Amino acid sequence: MLSGESLRLRAGTLVHIPRRTVHGFQYSKGGGQMLEITGENARAALMFDALDRTSMDGPPDIGTLLQLRQQYGVVVDGS
Repeated sequence: MLSGESLRLRAGTLVHIPRRTVHGFQYSKGGGQMLEITGENARAALMFDALDRTSMDGPPDIGTLLQLRQQYGVVVDGS
């Protein structure tokens, strides 16, 4: 989803997401990989790095996720 619009993308697609744009992603059946290149002050990338370090053995703990989200200033849009 990018700014309220659902997109179905194929392998190798390059997507530019402007700063402060509401977005999300979901892999289709079978999973996938993503390479994220972020700017100098991108706090979400730091949040995901921290989350990876806390959830090596399974799904992340929701309390930890919420704490990290707040710590790194990541806003979750409820729409």
